Amino acid sequence: MTESHPNPASPPVSAAAPQPAPSAKGSPGAAAPQPAAAAQAAPAGAAAPQPPPAHVPVPVHVHPKTGRIIALTVVIAVAVLIVGFGLRARERKAARAALTERVRRTLEQPPVVHVVKVEAGSPDSPLALPGVCRAFYEAKLFARVNGYVRIWNFDIGDHVKAGDVLASIDTPDLDQELMVARAKLESLKADVKLAEAATEFARITHVRFKTAAPEGVVSLEEADQKKSEFDVSLAKLESAKAQVALGEADVRRLEDLVGFKQVVAPFDGVVTRRSVDIGDLVTAGSTSTDTMLFTVSTTETARVFVEVPQVARASISAGLQADVTAPEFPGRVFQGAVDRTAEAIDPASGTIRVEVLAPNPDGALVPGMYAQVTFHCRNVHPAVRIPAGALLLLVHGPHAAIVGADDCVHFRPIKIGRDMGDIIEVANGLSAGESVALNISNEIAEGEKVTPVAANVGKVSAASAEVLGAGAE
Repeated sequence: MTESHPNPASPPVSAAAPQPAPSAKGSPGAAAPQPAAAAQAAPAGAAAPQPPPAHVPVPVHVHPKTGRIIALTVVIAVAVLIVGFGLRARERKAARAALTERVRRTLEQPPVVHVVKVEAGSPDSPLALPGVCRAFYEAKLFARVNGYVRIWNFDIGDHVKAGDVLASIDTPDLDQELMVARAKLESLKADVKLAEAATEFARITHVRFKTAAPEGVVSLEEADQKKSEFDVSLAKLESAKAQVALGEADVRRLEDLVGFKQVVAPFDGVVTRRSVDIGDLVTAGSTSTDTMLFTVSTTETARVFVEVPQVARASISAGLQADVTAPEFPGRVFQGAVDRTAEAIDPASGTIRVEVLAPNPDGALVPGMYAQVTFHCRNVHPAVRIPAGALLLLVHGPHAAIVGADDCVHFRPIKIGRDMGDIIEVANGLSAGESVALNISNEIAEGEKVTPVAANVGKVSAASAEVLGAGAE
């Protein structure tokens, strides 16, 4: 076996002295077997085991300028951060100064308000109000006699002529009363004949005694007695004749009632209601407890009743043109006119009732229908108009913000004529051509100077919508 020697060219390697290994029993005094002893114990002919390789340290070469480069890099990074923070602080300061300047200028500048010119109202001022249609004639028919309905001939929706028999009533009690009255009348007429005969006899006797009294055949007292009997006979005759006249009147009354057994149409029209049927018991009368038989209406001309507010009363007069429309007939206009007014204000509603007559040849406007009536009014003194956005409801009543020639705001009380939604008619307080502010802020005080900006619209109704839309944006 050849023995290995270390390379003389390699650097010296310091070998660590072998450390004693702990014994099997953990005694500190026992030493681990040496490699040589292990080699001796190896069987003959086997190669000797090599010792474990020792730790070889790796040489580290540090450049002498490395620390200086690191320090310089740190200094540069710190300088960059300082410069960046300084620039950022400078920008913030400049922005803060600019914002302060803008706020100052804004506070010094008068607030901007949108204004619109007050418009003069048109002399033509149509007034649309709701109304209720009624029949020109409407009759509620009740029974005039007691009895039972024997038959009815017309039902709802049927057109009838004046005199048509709508229903017939059987009246057995009335028929009996008529028979009794006629018999009584015959008895009274017989009493008249008896009275006439008695009167004639009393007259003849009175004449005889009157002729014989001067000759002394009879006394004057007897003659006067016969005259008195004759006068009594005449009175009885007149009384009998009066009883006959009374009996005849009673018969005529019952005959007239018998005529009411036939319920007839009072005029040409349409049956709009039937409340009885065959065999129903009906009683004479027209109270709430009595049964109404029929309702007949005529609709060739429709009456439309409208409740007009007090403020518009002066514009409504008889003969004024009024157009009637109904939701059921879009696009169709029933041209009518005011027929009359109630000439009195209802204290409960503050309105006056106006009656409009509209031709209705085909019966399209039926009784009870809702309708819209447009009055073509003309204003002698037209009111001015402002948009609804210019109306201010303050504690002391409605006001408007007027922007004068000096661009100062003045709050002026006004009197509202009509409120038409987006347009307000002002009866008093404004003049045409004045400038009013739209949707003015409640932070603007009386007499404060503002910057008026005219709304770019043609009409005040559109002006309000434009300003409201700008505020929403």
